[in-house]
Amino acid sequence: MIPSLDPEPTPSSMPSVDIGEGYALLHKRSKCEWIPVGVPKAVLDNWLGCDCGSIWMWGCDNIWISRNVKIAEEGRTYIGKVQYFAQLDVQDEVTGELRWEGVAVVELYSEPDPDLLTLSSHLFAMCKHMGPEYTHVISIKQITDIVGMVPHRPTLLSGVEEDHFFMAEKPGLDVATFLGHEDEDEQDEDGMDFPPNAV
Repeated sequence: MIPSLDPEPTPSSMPSVDIGEGYALLHKRSKCEWIPVGVPKAVLDNWLGCDCGSIWMWGCDNIWISRNVKIAEEGRTYIGKVQYFAQLDVQDEVTGELRWEGVAVVELYSEPDPDLLTLSSHLFAMCKHMGPEYTHVISIKQITDIVGMVPHRPTLLSGVEEDHFFMAEKPGLDVATFLGHEDEDEQDEDGMDFPPNAV
């Protein structure tokens, strides 16, 4: 509302690459270009429509919680485990110029078990990790949230135990969606008005 009260964000003290719209690739970057092989190479080639060659890679080996993310694609939400972040040299669809595109190579989780999701009022999202066969390349800007995926080994009704994960989100991230709605002021039993933010 008052621009002077909204200070500019402080720049990170860590080396980073600003990729726009509030996203940045933070250090640690590979010391040299890396040539992907196997499934990651196939999905990168498919995403680019040509041989991806070598890329600059940002690993996330020791950052367990930041590896699991929510992804928005075509109005749907997916959960994925980031294998690494990278920058690819792609051709802009409008100008035809070459530009850097920040991407993440992710292995997807299954959709949450619908019965458990319904029974828990959408609080318990239990998924399976689908593995390397479900590797995809996404734009970093499709990442909407960082989530925790907690290992869970339930015993099914058949007596079989299966490896699953349940999603844990940091409480309070969605509070902003509730702040836009304000109820009309109510009166106390003694007839005095409540202050607007006292309830």
